[in-house]
Amino acid sequence: GVRSRVRAAPKPKPCAWDLAPILATTKGPEFGKPGARMEHLTAELEGWRAKLDSIQTPAELEKILALDVELGDIASRVGNWGALSFSTDTRDESVQAFMSKMENLTTELGNRTRFFDLWWKLVPDDKAQKLMPKDPEKRYYLERVRAFRPHTLLENEEKIIALKDITGESATDRIREIVTAAFKFNDPKTGKVVTQSELTKN
Repeated sequence: GVRSRVRAAPKPKPCAWDLAPILATTKGPEFGKPGARMEHLTAELEGWRAKLDSIQTPAELEKILALDVELGDIASRVGNWGALSFSTDTRDESVQAFMSKMENLTTELGNRTRFFDLWWKLVPDDKAQKLMPKDPEKRYYLERVRAFRPHTLLENEEKIIALKDITGESATDRIREIVTAAFKFNDPKTGKVVTQSELTKN
């Protein structure tokens, strides 16, 4: 009959992130390349610090933005790899160590380049308009930076806040995720006691 021809849908396979497009490896000499590139870009940005007030054209400003954009892209890929890996297994100590190391690194590099945002916020309005690039995405980014002028502290104070975030809100969120990942639940399909990640895979 019809009922005998109806087959149960196959059980879906557990989903695993393919993180190679984000970061090919997190170990060995090959992994040293993103870190070395971030250090190189940071050093180049630092080289502009004494020349910022002499910038007169959008083209000069775009040179700095190009460095900033590439640095942000690499930092984002490193951070996203850690976050996605952590989401699949919050108890993996190697991933936890990687995230901690990368968070410290990106915070350090961010503090070393923080001077650019602070300088841009203090540029007079008329000069800022003359230096604005034509690219709408870059203009939007620069306009958003200036929008936070009323809430900006001195450079050293901003650096302290960034450092405190590592051991403050960010660390608290990670501890919460590690603790809740150990919670046990009754799987309504199998009756077995499973973790949250195991439950969501079924």
